[in-house]
Amino acid sequence: MYSVRDENPSIRAKILKKIDSESIRSVVREFSKEPHMAGSQNDLKLAIQVKDFLHAHNFDKIQMKNYSVLLSLPDNENPNFIELIDENDNKTIYSSLNNNTKQGNHQNAFCAYSPAADLMVNL
Repeated sequence: MYSVRDENPSIRAKILKKIDSESIRSVVREFSKEPHMAGSQNDLKLAIQVKDFLHAHNFDKIQMKNYSVLLSLPDNENPNFIELIDENDNKTIYSSLNNNTKQGNHQNAFCAYSPAADLMVNL
């Protein structure tokens, strides 16, 4: 396996000069400012933004492929959640629902790929 470093150190130096950490932060900030759950309209919008960004930066070939994937999506009417309950006085010690404050188009947290069930264990 060969690398640019092995072949031509001047090319490596040119590439490193082009890397700007603030530019990278800016791109990451832009592409992560809105939630984009897999398969959602926001996810498609972000994919198109990334494609356009790469095209604007002269990438030779950019392809978007469509995939069908079985996803576990949250049910806002009947959310799944984690709750710890003290068996002695039946008092909730922790609930993942307490931290769910849906604002704007943000999705509440959910337990992906977790079927509904009641589980009791001794701690």
